[in-house]
Amino acid sequence: MSPGKETDMMKFGVNSFLFSSPFVTHESGLYEKVAQMGFEVFEMAVEDPSLMKADEARANLERYQLKPVICSVVGMDRNLADQNDSVFKNADQYLRFCIQFAAKVDAKVVCGPFHSAVGFTELLSEGDRQHLLERLVPRLRSLATMANDLGVLLAFEPLNRFENCLINTAAQALELVKMVDNDALGIHLDTFHMNIEEKDIAGAIRTAGPAVYHIHTCENDRGIPGTGHIPWKDIANAVQDIGYQRDLVIESFTDQVRSIARSVSVWRKLALSSENLAEDGLHFLKNNFISTH
Repeated sequence: MSPGKETDMMKFGVNSFLFSSPFVTHESGLYEKVAQMGFEVFEMAVEDPSLMKADEARANLERYQLKPVICSVVGMDRNLADQNDSVFKNADQYLRFCIQFAAKVDAKVVCGPFHSAVGFTELLSEGDRQHLLERLVPRLRSLATMANDLGVLLAFEPLNRFENCLINTAAQALELVKMVDNDALGIHLDTFHMNIEEKDIAGAIRTAGPAVYHIHTCENDRGIPGTGHIPWKDIANAVQDIGYQRDLVIESFTDQVRSIARSVSVWRKLALSSENLAEDGLHFLKNNFISTH
């Protein structure tokens, strides 16, 4: 599947993590809430595959006219780059489920840091890192081949240094994309992580260019977009410069679920409520991105 085949105009979305964890596909009220807020895209986080039923999801997505995106959730037991075969096989099986699920609900993108895992933080020499990438390439290429056959794009996410040691920047991500050399594999950029790792966020977006398949539009503290110091005007211009016409998704996390709040270090309220964060964030993003297109 060529990345140029998706012709939809840019749409705005929100990740299920902002409201619930783990996400369950039969929660029809959540789809309704997302649609009523004005979002056109619903990014569904796949924490537990047993809770994800394609027929339920598809019916709710169609009912509320939402475009789906599938967000992978990869802890250390789903580390695709792990040298332990059982860990790799578990990651591979999980990601194949995500790809198949995406195809069943007509989602065009599977995103997330599936190049390795959240929490994979080892001090690697350059030689160690290169060896790890070489081990990872055929694994990603196999998944990309499957995704291509099913009409799905894979977009892997660079994470900040405190969450991952393998892929932190857009330049590193582009290096891996070139190594795998399959059009079904591209990059998922997240402004929260870019704020920590990139010297120039807009420049990094331009560096990744047409390899960018998905973007999370998040404030520097994961709060309401527009209330922090992320350089949104520069980002909007860079997005326009690379001809990006895919989705812009707000990803943040509810503080009402202790397990998820702890895992992503949400120690205080990020907004008055999840609804407040979503609605105000959407209003801000529409004002700043639509006007540039």
